[in-house]
Amino acid sequence: MTNINSDTLNVDDRGRVTFSGASSGIDSQAIIDATITARRLQAVQFETNISDNNIQIEAFGQLDTLSTALTTSLDGLRGSTSFFSNNVFDAKFAAGSSRLAAGAPSGALASSANSIISAAVTSDATNGSNTFQVNQLAQANQIRSDAFSSTSASLDSLGFTTGDFTINGRTVNLDSDDNLLNLASKINAADADVTASVITASPTQNFLVLTANNTGAENAIQINGSQNTQSTVTNTTTTNIAINNASFEADAVADGGSQASIAEFTAVNATVENPTTGDYPSGVPNGTNVATLGTGGTISQTLSETIVAGADYQVSLSAGRRSGDAQGTYEIRLFAGATQVASQTGVDPAAPGAFNLGLLEVDAATLNGFEGEQLRVEIAHISGGNVDIDNIQVQRDTFTTSSQSVADSIAPVNASFENELSLVPNDGNFKVGVEGFDTTGGNPATVNAAPADFAGEASDGELIATLTSGKTIFQDLNKLLTQLDLCIL
Repeated sequence: MTNINSDTLNVDDRGRVTFSGASSGIDSQAIIDATITARRLQAVQFETNISDNNIQIEAFGQLDTLSTALTTSLDGLRGSTSFFSNNVFDAKFAAGSSRLAAGAPSGALASSANSIISAAVTSDATNGSNTFQVNQLAQANQIRSDAFSSTSASLDSLGFTTGDFTINGRTVNLDSDDNLLNLASKINAADADVTASVITASPTQNFLVLTANNTGAENAIQINGSQNTQSTVTNTTTTNIAINNASFEADAVADGGSQASIAEFTAVNATVENPTTGDYPSGVPNGTNVATLGTGGTISQTLSETIVAGADYQVSLSAGRRSGDAQGTYEIRLFAGATQVASQTGVDPAAPGAFNLGLLEVDAATLNGFEGEQLRVEIAHISGGNVDIDNIQVQRDTFTTSSQSVADSIAPVNASFENELSLVPNDGNFKVGVEGFDTTGGNPATVNAAPADFAGEASDGELIATLTSGKTIFQDLNKLLTQLDLCIL
């Protein structure tokens, strides 16, 4: 028999009996959870169906995207695929690749195929491959004048004839007070597909250089005029001479690092280095590496080029001064075989963290007698702080001369008879005599205003010369006049 503690028994005013502190041993929470679970069975089924439906909707969306892509691809099988083909299986394409020719200098890189040749094919093209060898790329025609003694003096005072002339069909007017710089500016403003520049070799040697904006023989510069006066012009052909590892990028150097050997160059107290952005905030001119010349340092390279008779040569480079370094001096040297034939001293920038241009120009007269000798370029440190060198370039200029017609217009005085200012246009007045002209045939010729009953107007201005039977007018000119504003009654 179980004893009940009456202290835990409670009866409320409605007769309900409750116990406190007593346990029956039954898991009431489990009963409650099971009851709730049983009641939610139908809701869980609905939730599962919703999830399954969402997965199916997403899958149908993916199928729709793939079907659209397939339709687009299949359109190529039933419609035009290009201007030349209506069938995808007949469409033809051209692709190209390039490689160095035999005998190319060590370290040279092949130009991309698209930069030197382009090809297009139709659907009738036969499958196969073709090989082309490009021996020389088209260059821009260049014309250089003889030397002018000044860039600021008027061309008229220097003995040059002024007037109109044409370049590639564009008219350029040269006034009597124009100087060499004005002439270059007028040519550039003429929109003649030509760039004019003035090159100064010395204060008394200044050259006008015309360079075609487009390459190829079909774009050669044409200078023409109305007078058959022949002038000798000089055509300049510029050729870039290969220099291996010219910007020192063939050497693999980590950022901020250096190495003692420099590919393709003979180096003494010089290294190839990869400066940091702290050294050059704007970077180096070409690539990431430079050659650094220490005290007394040199770098040199013997080129495949042999000196060409009558040719000028240029050696250019970029010289840099790092942040924190003292300003340094260097020298560009050109050798013909073992003989040094020219040199030019340069100074790196006054402001650190930058580069400037170094240039050595050697004319054909200096190289006279060295034809056929091998060229060698050397860069040497002279004094001051270290000097960084980048982007070394060598060019050869060869020259040919030709004769071209130059304009020199000869105009008669009062050619259109407009100097007779006393006449009122179109009122029929006249004046005996024609200013600037002699007359023959009895009574002098007369000038009168163009009559109002003319079907058209005078070809130039308002006034005309009127000649009656047997009369002539003339001027003593050196050239035959090709056109007069003349009316015969």
